[in-house]
Amino acid sequence: MKSHFFISRAGEDSEYATWIAGVLHAAGHNTTIQEDFGNGSVLHHIQRGMDSADRFIAVLSQHYLDKPYTRAELHSAVTTDPDGAKGLIIPVRIGPCDLPHPIKDYKYVDFVGKDETQRTQALLKAAGHAGNTSAAFPVRTSIQKLPTVDPHVFGREAEFKWLEEAWSNPQTNFVQIIAPGGAGKRL
Repeated sequence: MKSHFFISRAGEDSEYATWIAGVLHAAGHNTTIQEDFGNGSVLHHIQRGMDSADRFIAVLSQHYLDKPYTRAELHSAVTTDPDGAKGLIIPVRIGPCDLPHPIKDYKYVDFVGKDETQRTQALLKAAGHAGNTSAAFPVRTSIQKLPTVDPHVFGREAEFKWLEEAWSNPQTNFVQIIAPGGAGKRL
């Protein structure tokens, strides 16, 4: 299911917030981060961003916990899901720090000591997919176990003629071949 995440971070952690936003975008989600803000009041942008989002990510580090404005964003988000049971708030720990009250009992995503692939998988497991999983998890295929096929195709003269005409026609940009499995569409 597609979600819209507000990503709360300390200024020192903007690189992580941008990376998280990129992973979520690649999976089909929408995000709001401070880097998206235009001119005007930062507080107004934060409030508008939090109001338009249906989920909240706190990029947790000691920097985040030391700043009163980021803690205020976190406390504001907790009012929508006070026990974390709905999964609307996802704490993402990017550095050594203790999870504070009111989220100390929440499940969280831990980036500490993880490589990029592990971080991506953990984040998407917590966030869920919005339908576009190919960007985050490329499909790997192997042709080693495919059956061998006869290289001589027969009984397809009309189809080959149609394809040759489509190929040579500059007005044709796309052709679609629909047939049951095993009918020889790959040939």
